[in-house]
Amino acid sequence: MQSLHNLRKFIVKKLYRDEFLSEDDCFFLEYYGKNLQSDDLEWIENKISSVKKNLAQIDDLIKNNSTNWNFERVGLVEKQILRLSIAEILFFPEVPVAVAMDEAIRLGKEFCGPKAAPYINGMLESVAREKSK
Repeated sequence: MQSLHNLRKFIVKKLYRDEFLSEDDCFFLEYYGKNLQSDDLEWIENKISSVKKNLAQIDDLIKNNSTNWNFERVGLVEKQILRLSIAEILFFPEVPVAVAMDEAIRLGKEFCGPKAAPYINGMLESVAREKSK
């Protein structure tokens, strides 16, 4: 199995791509997933499926926890990172909240630059507090 960080990067890329294209995944998987093993693909598909199945709930959490920030203004890459991380926080108890948050901040820095980290961190802290109530 590849590193979970690399698999999360793959998921963010796939979720981003899916915002624009609804065609079959064969090309995407052939091009980007050629080095993935079957357990990697299963792990990825499980996370992506959870995000898509719970998208309305996840997006509502982003909207409700975005103080002074309109959902439409959130960058598309940041949305995908938040969607994945919130799905992990809510639906994958085997992933510690701190790990989901740290990974999201790391992905934000890698994909969007250092200025994305405080927004992602603040958003996920709000979601985690709400979950723990």
